[in-house]
Amino acid sequence: MRPGLDPGLGAGPRTAAGQAAEEDLAPTLRTLARARAGPARCPGAWASASPLASAAALTQGVGPDGADGKWLSEIGRAGGHTQQLRVTKVVGQPETTGSRTDDVEEFSSTIVVTVPFDSGPRQVTVEGVRTQGELEQGRSIELLYAPSRPDLGVRPPVDKDISSAVGRLIALPVIWILTLTAGLSTAVAMHRREAAVARARRFEPLVHLPAALLLLCGALLVVPLLTGFPDTGTGWSLAIGSAATPWLALAWVARTS
Repeated sequence: MRPGLDPGLGAGPRTAAGQAAEEDLAPTLRTLARARAGPARCPGAWASASPLASAAALTQGVGPDGADGKWLSEIGRAGGHTQQLRVTKVVGQPETTGSRTDDVEEFSSTIVVTVPFDSGPRQVTVEGVRTQGELEQGRSIELLYAPSRPDLGVRPPVDKDISSAVGRLIALPVIWILTLTAGLSTAVAMHRREAAVARARRFEPLVHLPAALLLLCGALLVVPLLTGFPDTGTGWSLAIGSAATPWLALAWVARTS
């Protein structure tokens, strides 16, 4: 020890400096703590994941399925479009469908039209053409075809099909309304259980690995809808099963964490 220096004199200033440093660092440490807890304090971001994943799966079930969906996909790749074509001949007698619009009865007809394909005009027979009132020879009708692919044939446009209209006007709005409702409800629930959400963020194999497996199963269920055109029943079963997996995973984490 240096002569004439009181040990207590050096300790006081060092302690005061340390306290000052801690006070200076305190706001920074609080900021870092809030940053680490950010996702738990922003339930909207977490709450939107499950509803959006479910909505994405369910929308895959909307639209033409099976052979019709495959045909539309091929027509689209071939550059198909709709065009007004004149009816060359009405085959047989048009049949009533039992539907009426503005007191006008709907009929289903088999017709022959001349189609201007790139390789030259051809006469093509088109079945199941639905119109308000009976079709007559010489009347123009809108049909869908690909000029470069005569082998794909000719059909009425999809937007005239009732199943397409139901999916577009009813199923899709219902899906997105449910998505918004589920997202808001989940956000409120997570905000009220903020501490539980923070605990659930800490990785636990017995909690998070089964949840990850459920999410993987959901992703696999939707693959056939992305790569093919299953029939309507199969398609909706796959879509609903895939849409349920994010909620099952969330419920598992909430129950076990």
